[in-house]
Amino acid sequence: MLLHWVQSRKGEKMSRPKYYWYGIANKMVNRYHKLNKSKPMEREFKNAIDRQLLVTLDSDEGKEKVKVIESVCLDHRITYKEAADEMNWSERKIQGWINEFVNAVGKRVGF
Repeated sequence: MLLHWVQSRKGEKMSRPKYYWYGIANKMVNRYHKLNKSKPMEREFKNAIDRQLLVTLDSDEGKEKVKVIESVCLDHRITYKEAADEMNWSERKIQGWINEFVNAVGKRVGF
């Protein structure tokens, strides 16, 4: 199996996203507080993020997931590693939760 690698912002290698739109959805999630509701696409993403936060809250380990998503992606207060240490989960598990959330937001928007 041939793997494709891309460089992340911090220099470590990471695999290429499964969906072409993942980068767009990820940027919108990370820009959550700066999204302008007067722009249709940004309004749609903001609504999708809000709805997905509610859905995530109702899932297994929902409170922990939402706390991590808010502190890492929405507020940018801590990193994956700091979130993993704080929540006593592995860094890979935290990344999985965030990837799952970004994928769900992208699908909710219509990608």
